[in-house]
Amino acid sequence: MAGMNATAAGALQQAPRGPLWGAIGIGLGWIAILSVMVLFTSNPVTLNRSQLREADVVVVGQVQPDGRVARFDDSPDWPFAPDSELQVMNLQAASAKVGQAYLLPLTRAGHTGRGQDLMFTVTASHLPNAAPLIYPATKESLQQWSELRQAAPAHTR
Repeated sequence: MAGMNATAAGALQQAPRGPLWGAIGIGLGWIAILSVMVLFTSNPVTLNRSQLREADVVVVGQVQPDGRVARFDDSPDWPFAPDSELQVMNLQAASAKVGQAYLLPLTRAGHTGRGQDLMFTVTASHLPNAAPLIYPATKESLQQWSELRQAAPAHTR
């Protein structure tokens, strides 16, 4: 009987490992594919359509060191004098970074008294967290904005 146990143990130790390595390879390949998908498709910019519709004006502007917003790269989405700057009162709450360009849905809040400077707030998004939403001025977000404007009825443009 002792000889049979040794034979059975030897058979278990020599079990084919090919299927095990194949399963490990498939698992690692799947993880690699998912990782690549996460890197290239995570966090796409999605514009809040109701926020953009409710905004008095939507501009593409660059945040200045003094916290004001200036026209970005001769953007056609700037309905003010080219050299005017906007004061956006709740821009810090939106986590805007100095030097970055954003698509900004804005609601008029008055004049600052400094020439043509105008005072705005970021239009409310009506989302549960109540944080003001601004959007990086990327190719994708600007394309979405262009499509939304074209789809809007003529009286809302």
